[in-house]
Amino acid sequence: WFVNDDDASCNGVLFEAILACHALKSESCYNCKFQKALRWNGGGSASWQDIICTNCGAMYEVKTKASMEKVENALRWNNIPAGSFSAWCQLRNSKQSNQKMYLVILPRKSTFNRQHQKVFPVTIAEIDRVLPKICPSSFNPNHQAVRFKSSVSLKLNTKAKWFDLPVTGEIVEMGTIAVQVFKDRFSEEEFIRLEELYLDSDSSDDDVKGQEAE
Repeated sequence: WFVNDDDASCNGVLFEAILACHALKSESCYNCKFQKALRWNGGGSASWQDIICTNCGAMYEVKTKASMEKVENALRWNNIPAGSFSAWCQLRNSKQSNQKMYLVILPRKSTFNRQHQKVFPVTIAEIDRVLPKICPSSFNPNHQAVRFKSSVSLKLNTKAKWFDLPVTGEIVEMGTIAVQVFKDRFSEEEFIRLEELYLDSDSSDDDVKGQEAE
């Protein structure tokens, strides 16, 4: 993630972590209402279960959108892009029949609630069905099998606001964090050297594209 140019993806990871930190400390499980039972389970090996409840086994997949308007549009169309389809199938086949699976959606832009507090409203709904979706990596010849992302449909009659995530201070963008981590791990001189190398590479690519266009 040091060189990931996808700001939405990087900031999504940051907001997912912020939501999880708050939920684990301050919120009860949405399904069983048991307190202090939520655990962070995020990471590449934990697809579809970013947060889990140790009491009832409920699983929460967290997604972020740029704004509350984007959240509402996603719910209106009820066709939300999500992670690995094969991971979903494995989890669905291994979970118990009474285990609930929820999708949690968080806007990355704050708004004001009815108490005039600046918050990030957290929306939740039970997952209804998940379908495979072709993505660029589906056509990667180096993969042993075809890989699919997924598209989620929710049980809209279960849609609700779980809680308001409070705005407690300035949220630094993931790119800024990545730069600081790199400088702390290596050095500012090494960062400047690689940044100049990266910019020179981009300039060379632009020159080649310009010559080809001519």
